[in-house]
Amino acid sequence: VVVGAGRMGALRAGMFKVHPRIKLAGIVDAKVGLAENLANKHSTMAYQSLSEALSNESTDAVCISSSIMHEELIIEAAKARKHVMCEKPLSHCYESVGRIFESVKKNGVNLMTCWMRLSDPEFLSVRDKARKEGGAKSINIISRDHPVPPRDVLHGLGSQIQDCMVHDLSLVM
Repeated sequence: VVVGAGRMGALRAGMFKVHPRIKLAGIVDAKVGLAENLANKHSTMAYQSLSEALSNESTDAVCISSSIMHEELIIEAAKARKHVMCEKPLSHCYESVGRIFESVKKNGVNLMTCWMRLSDPEFLSVRDKARKEGGAKSINIISRDHPVPPRDVLHGLGSQIQDCMVHDLSLVM
């Protein structure tokens, strides 16, 4: 199942729908209308809560693409013994990440954090060129997010720096 029917959830649902080894088991969003719209687009189930989706036997793994509550959702999925793929960040708090790691370890499930830019050919090309030339000497970052996310999404992200520029920083490290 994909948790979050926003921009990243829609991207992940589309990717999973066409993957030959994945059957999209549902879309979860507290805004049930969003879940229903995305679920209908991909001929799958809509759920208002993760616990509801976890009760479906066809749910093997959870992709968390919501902009909030990553810790709670990861731990809930881990307790149900479901593998988890989670968009960055896992958390903004060191202690929270510790609780997440403890839960996935205790429940014997895998946790993967998604950084979509780490597989973007243009980003990789810039990184490789910088490394080939001995590393970046100076960095000038202009970060734009297109289309501009809705106001409620931006509120949940924290800031443009946290959400987008982290990719730029990982590029030069």
